Amino acid sequence: MMQAPALSGIEQWLFDQAARQAWAPAILAAQGGDVISYGELAERVRQLARRLQDQGVQPGEVLALCLPPSAELVVALWAALAIGAAFLPLDAAVPDARLHAMVRDVGTPWVLTQRNQAARFAGIGDETAAPDVLLVDGDWPAARSKAAVPVDCATDPLAYVMYTSGSSGRPKGVAMGHAALRNKLAHPGAWGRVGPGTRAVMLGSIAFDATLAQVLLPLAHGGSLLILDEPTRLAPHRFWAALREARVNLLDVTPSLLNVLLQVEPVGVPLKRLVLGGEALSMGLVRKVQSLWPEAVLVNAYGPTEACIDATMYELRPGYTGSDVPIGRALPNYRVYLLDADLRAVEQGQPGELWVAGAGLARGYWGQPALTAERFLPDPWIAGQRMYRTGDQARRNAQGDVEFLGRVDSQVKLRGQRMELEEIEAVLQHCSQVHAAAVTLHEKPGALPRLTAYLVPRNPHGGNAALLSAVQLAARELLPSAMRPVSWQVLSQLPLTPSGKLDRRALPPPVDPVPTTMATPATDPVEQSLLALWTELLQLPGLEVDDNFFEFGGDSLLAVTFSLRVHEQLGIDVPAEALMAYPTVAELARAWCRQEQLARGDLLLRLSESTRPDEVALFCLPPLSGVGTVYARLAKALAEVCPVRAFHLGALDGDDRSATNERAGLAMSHLVERLANRLIESQPQGTVRLLGYSAGGSIAHQLAEHLQQRGVAVSHLFLVDPYCADAKDLDWGHNPEASSVLQLRFWEACRDMIWEAMDLKGEAGVAVLDFAQRWWHAGGPMGHAPEPLAQALQREARHVLPRDIPLGVFNQLLLGAHHTWQAWYCHRPAVRANTAKTVWLLQPDSDDAALLAKRQAEWQAYVAPRLKVLLLPGSHPRMLLDAATVTAIADCVRGAIG
Repeated sequence: MMQAPALSGIEQWLFDQAARQAWAPAILAAQGGDVISYGELAERVRQLARRLQDQGVQPGEVLALCLPPSAELVVALWAALAIGAAFLPLDAAVPDARLHAMVRDVGTPWVLTQRNQAARFAGIGDETAAPDVLLVDGDWPAARSKAAVPVDCATDPLAYVMYTSGSSGRPKGVAMGHAALRNKLAHPGAWGRVGPGTRAVMLGSIAFDATLAQVLLPLAHGGSLLILDEPTRLAPHRFWAALREARVNLLDVTPSLLNVLLQVEPVGVPLKRLVLGGEALSMGLVRKVQSLWPEAVLVNAYGPTEACIDATMYELRPGYTGSDVPIGRALPNYRVYLLDADLRAVEQGQPGELWVAGAGLARGYWGQPALTAERFLPDPWIAGQRMYRTGDQARRNAQGDVEFLGRVDSQVKLRGQRMELEEIEAVLQHCSQVHAAAVTLHEKPGALPRLTAYLVPRNPHGGNAALLSAVQLAARELLPSAMRPVSWQVLSQLPLTPSGKLDRRALPPPVDPVPTTMATPATDPVEQSLLALWTELLQLPGLEVDDNFFEFGGDSLLAVTFSLRVHEQLGIDVPAEALMAYPTVAELARAWCRQEQLARGDLLLRLSESTRPDEVALFCLPPLSGVGTVYARLAKALAEVCPVRAFHLGALDGDDRSATNERAGLAMSHLVERLANRLIESQPQGTVRLLGYSAGGSIAHQLAEHLQQRGVAVSHLFLVDPYCADAKDLDWGHNPEASSVLQLRFWEACRDMIWEAMDLKGEAGVAVLDFAQRWWHAGGPMGHAPEPLAQALQREARHVLPRDIPLGVFNQLLLGAHHTWQAWYCHRPAVRANTAKTVWLLQPDSDDAALLAKRQAEWQAYVAPRLKVLLLPGSHPRMLLDAATVTAIADCVRGAIG
């Protein structure tokens, strides 16, 4: 085993490997990335370390890291260690309020993240307390040459602060010193002999200590690291394919995740060692692993975060035939004690509380000296040493191995995540409507484990609906999804023990959670099939299409199973990560429809079919986004009236596009000619019905005129709050600045287009818009981006774009928006054009009277005297989103068609 570098920083492990084997692969290619050698990785670490120093990050300060699993995260972690800074790993999946609480608790002056996460850290404190946000994908000044800061290991400086659930009602930060981390590197323990032949994989968020081992151990010892993003980790076929391609031979994973991944057979994956920890290991999983990798060593690892990743291990050699799996014996430089309530050692075979001691112990809890003193006590057998109270109950078997028996307190583990029930209760009790709260984890064979919350209202006559709404909102804003109760019960009082404490065992059995949304039945085959699978997996009757998967017991692992079942039974590809972005059946069905149709690149999308045979279709023209799937809700509302088709302008090729001529696009006359050709191809006979929203109203109006000129009758033209084309003020023939003004206005409007087309809300669209501008100016959508800029932007796209929008589809969105914008903005319609037999102008009642009158007068000039005006509830941006407005539009169409 390699010896630790003497009195130097932990980063020296990596730099020593780079000096020995600069050419060797450190980070393996994954998700289209490149292999990074040890020499290149070490140089990237030094460069970022110098940049952090230039920004003012000092030794001993805490640097918060909020980055997804990536090479950038690996570089950032080692760079923090190289300059003597401690790091605070943050999981981007937790709510903003929880992120802010951890950053404020530590008082870190620095956050290192990426563009699409930067806005989340605004407003954490006042101007004097708010941390500076540094972006790994931002523009950095050239780094000045500075040496890495040597760490004096004799003082055991702080290495990291990692947060876990806390019984006080807020998460508690485990402060780990360099000495404990160095011991883990020097003695990998459960990982066995790690060296240049080791090929391991990084699976998840760095906010979990098992992931920290996955990042540090292989790179400290000359091995190679494969980094998997969430989409690959949550897709078993892709997961095993990535491991097979990279020839991964060591897998460190939780039993629950491995169980889910093994729903797909891992053909050809050459695993030699599997490290399983974080939760109980069943013999059923052991037998499955043994059948797949009969020559592999299986390790059951145990250890709390307070003991630097793991503290004990038990090796199951090939052919193991035991009936259960112990957690084994202490790792090098660790000690484990089994003690009674008086801190006396129990006899062999007798249950006792498990205490951990030795080199791996944390300093304690950040800023909580009382809790530290309660959980970290002096070791009565070794003077000057400490031991940590785990709260776990265990015993030693006849062979001297420790067997885990359960908890002695209310801490629970749910699918590998440790949580304190008191923390959840404290969040719920903070609500003004709640007098008291209790939470339990209910587990029974054959059923999903569920967190159940019991609430005593402050006002018994206030009504349960408002109470439940308030506490569920608090849970969403303050708790990670795994810690949110699924079942809710309102009681008049909580049961107490004779001493006045909560009697959890006397709480009533949990009831099945009841859907809280208004009943919305599934109305099309895709929704019906998805809802049936959803109900089966969650084991809950009565779910509706608008109920949230994660609020009724779903989690990321169950999402993987759902994805596999959907593919097997329906032949539909719905990635597990898409369920996290669209957590209701209704949203998921719309997202799948959008992705499936956009990916085909068809100019005309079939959004719905009518239950009435031979019914003439309604053809919809898109707004400035150019994306026809914005009509999905309207199509659903018109399912019993007529088929709905929508044009997708991203499928058009421009006449003359180039990276240097951004003004070039389709003229309105060329655009409507192409649209008319496709429409007539789809419907060769009969009259035509058209509908256009926003700028799509102008396009629909012009298309109607074009069709009439070609002898095609337009019976109905519906203009949904259309932007009047004649209201624009640029003159291409006489205004030399028109092109630059057009570009500016296009990108101003593009933010709304992106939000609308990609279901992004608020600031979430800012990073996408910024990427869109750089991608467009580089010529990426047209295939003109020079290398290596194109490769760099393509890699960035994987982190910036929503999970269900690949770069190819994003190109279509940009080109569609460009076509629509150019055609609309440069168009001047003819007055009183021959468009349709009757024209409906549908306007939002939220607009003031003057604007309504102005719009009516403008359009009256183009379609008079056949204009019918109707006011609808809602506002312009929400006319195709809000249920009431969509219903009103559908009612208008239904009444007009008869």
